[in-house]
Amino acid sequence: MTSPMPVLVAAHHEVAGPGAAVARALLREVARQGVPVHPDPVGVMAARVVQGYRAQGATVVVVPLAVAGGYRAPAFLQGLDAGEGVALAPCLGPDPRLVELLAERLDLAGALPRDAVVVAGGGPDDGDGRDRLAAGLRLLRQGPVTVAGRSTRAAVFAARAAGARRVAVASVHLGAGTGHELLERVSGADVVTAPVGRDARLVGALLDRYREARCAVDVPMEPAVVLGATGGPGPTALTPVV
Repeated sequence: MTSPMPVLVAAHHEVAGPGAAVARALLREVARQGVPVHPDPVGVMAARVVQGYRAQGATVVVVPLAVAGGYRAPAFLQGLDAGEGVALAPCLGPDPRLVELLAERLDLAGALPRDAVVVAGGGPDDGDGRDRLAAGLRLLRQGPVTVAGRSTRAAVFAARAAGARRVAVASVHLGAGTGHELLERVSGADVVTAPVGRDARLVGALLDRYREARCAVDVPMEPAVVLGATGGPGPTALTPVV
C-alpha cells in the first residue's frame, strides 16, 4: 500500500498582509497539483502546526517561503526538530528560475542594462541567499550587482559613490507589504522593482523543494491527540487542503 503524501506546510515570517496573500495563492496552485497543503503560511506557530499533523498520523514537509533565504532556515524555524515523519526542505531560493524572475522584474520596472542593481528585502538572515541571487543576476546584467545589508539606502548610496549614474533595487519580498513599501519610500533608488508576487516559477520551485524532501518522511506514526488551529481539541481543524 502506498503511504499518504506528506502535508506541505509553508513557513513565512508574514502570516497576514500582502505577502501572506501571495503565499496562500501559491499554496492553492500547489494543491491543484494533488499535493496536500496546509492552507495558510505559518510563522512562529510552525512547530505547533506540525505537531498537530503528526498527532493525526500525517507526515509533514516544511518549506520556508524565502525567495533569497539560501539553504538556511529562517530564525523562527530553528526550534523545529526535523525527525521521524518531519522534513525541513531548503528555502525557495536561490534558484535559476527566481534569478530569471528578478531580471524580468527589473526590465518591467524600467531598469536600464547598465544600471547598478542592489538586491534587497527578505530580512537580515537572508544575506547568503541574496548573495547567490546577485551572483546569478550578474550573468544577466551589464552593470554591477550588489547586496543590501541592514540598510538598503546605504547600499544605494555606496553604488552611486562607486560611479553608478542610476541604481535599481531588486526586491525579493513576496508581496507589497511594509518591508517593500519602505524600499520604495526611503531607498533612494531610481527604480524599485515590484514584489516577486504570484508566479508559476515560484510554484515550480515550491513543488521541487517539497519533492526533494519527501523521501525523508515516509515513516508512519500512531495518531495521538489532535491539536486545533488555536491549540485546543479539533479533530478536523488541521485537515489539509488537497
